[in-house]
Amino acid sequence: MKKLVRFAVMTACVMMFWSCIDEEDFDFDRLSQTTINPALGVRLFDTEVKLSDFLNFDSLLADVEGMELISRNDGNGEYLEFVYTRSDTFDVNDFVGIIDGMSDVSIELPAISVPDVSSLVSSGVDLSDVSVAYPALGVEMEDISVEVPEIEEGVSIDSLILTSGGIGIQSSTVLPFDVYIELSSSGIKDILTGMPYTQRIQICSSTGTLPSNSIDLSGYSVSLKDSVGQGDKTFLDLRYRIVIDLASNLSSTGGDFAVNTTLNIMPLRIDLAYGKVGNAVVPVSDSIDLAYFDNEEVSNFISSGGIDFQKLTFEVETATNVGIGAYVVPNVYSITANGLRTAFFAPTDTLRITRAPLPGQIGTSSNILTTDAAAIEVLPNKIHYNLDIHFSDRLYDQSYPAFVYPFSSFIAMNTRTRLPLTAKLTDLHYETETSSLNFLEENDYIKSAELNLMVENEFPASLEVNFYLADSNGNIFDALFAKPLVIEGSPVDSDGNVLRPRQDNIKLELTAEKYEVLRQASSVKFAIRLNTSSDSGSNCPYVRFKKDAAVRINASVKAITNITF
Repeated sequence: MKKLVRFAVMTACVMMFWSCIDEEDFDFDRLSQTTINPALGVRLFDTEVKLSDFLNFDSLLADVEGMELISRNDGNGEYLEFVYTRSDTFDVNDFVGIIDGMSDVSIELPAISVPDVSSLVSSGVDLSDVSVAYPALGVEMEDISVEVPEIEEGVSIDSLILTSGGIGIQSSTVLPFDVYIELSSSGIKDILTGMPYTQRIQICSSTGTLPSNSIDLSGYSVSLKDSVGQGDKTFLDLRYRIVIDLASNLSSTGGDFAVNTTLNIMPLRIDLAYGKVGNAVVPVSDSIDLAYFDNEEVSNFISSGGIDFQKLTFEVETATNVGIGAYVVPNVYSITANGLRTAFFAPTDTLRITRAPLPGQIGTSSNILTTDAAAIEVLPNKIHYNLDIHFSDRLYDQSYPAFVYPFSSFIAMNTRTRLPLTAKLTDLHYETETSSLNFLEENDYIKSAELNLMVENEFPASLEVNFYLADSNGNIFDALFAKPLVIEGSPVDSDGNVLRPRQDNIKLELTAEKYEVLRQASSVKFAIRLNTSSDSGSNCPYVRFKKDAAVRINASVKAITNITF
């Protein structure tokens, strides 16, 4: 720069000298001093400040698992959006899964008279298909339906499919014949064939008693019945007949024999239940950690109330195999570092969960809640939500009965919290500095200077800018402007989209003294403050911000020199 000034001075002197003299008349004694004022320009510094300098998005995303920053376009324009996603699957275990405590059934028959079989054989009677039965063959079987104990208040199961359970049979009957018990039930059916249950089981042998038997009811469906005159009681339909095979002992002389048999109903483990299956609650809670907003580097340039987001959207998607309806009352709120709690939604904002339409199918639902994000204004540390899922057999489509899988019911929930970066800004401030400064060093030649600032503002927010001069120790000793420059924000449309960058050319006259002060600076600190631009009615609209939005400042100095020779 020093060589440039010297060259300019020498060039000016030579040109003036040769243009003004006449070699024949030249008289050095008449030569007087001449002053010239050439202008010299030099670029002082360039700087660029992006939105990510104010808000370190990468730092926020790194600290919160499940958080991402995406660009969206809603048809009204593009904008940034924070999205926090959480997916979980929950077991629904509160439904009744086992029916237990059903009373044993004791079958104690009066003495059964058996004829003299040996005499019948001697008379030539064919006994191959002859038996003695109680109740007699051709008569309805004896009803020994078992009462199902009350499971819990409000629960009344109409039918079920079993994974395990059965009937144990113990007999103390001692007869010299093969004795059978025939069991049947119109309410117990094979789930594959649909045929009602019927079975003949031997309980006594002509050669002696038999060990206990059991009937496995897994794989059967069971329909419970109401018994007339028994109020709200339900019963497991069961009927029996005792059959004595006379051909099993052809030498018997007959007699009166007692029959004693006990049926023990073992616990019934339910795979699928229909009816008034009751209620269940699945607790769901989570929190989004936003301690980022409390970091010193962030709080240094975001004041409380400095950001006013336009809205927050809360999406809940569910999938369930439960055949009754459910609902969620979302309790979503923010918590600040000092414990201030602000609710996002009203208690009336209830989400409905769609039930599974049929066994083996999945019911899906999607709910969206939108609120203004006033709770975000106070820079929360956390966004917390309780989403307890309330299942109720009163909430289902009547076109198909309510049903549940007591041991395999589930609900999958996907929650998505959306925070669009459409906001109002108030005094969002940021500071940076540069030490790459270029100056004209021959201050003795400078008469005055003009500072030229070329500003391009892509933010939909006005800027307040000042430049502070710092010495080699970083101490500020002066400012370029007595008060900050105000640079208008980029114009926006009715949806908050930037129409075009705002460009300004700002010129400031500097005295030689002020220029000398500037020249003494080792670095320049930039203080920038953002405020959402107001419209003609002094209203601040919510505006859309893009991650690559920036303000660019190119500073140059045009020095007016004062050269006398």
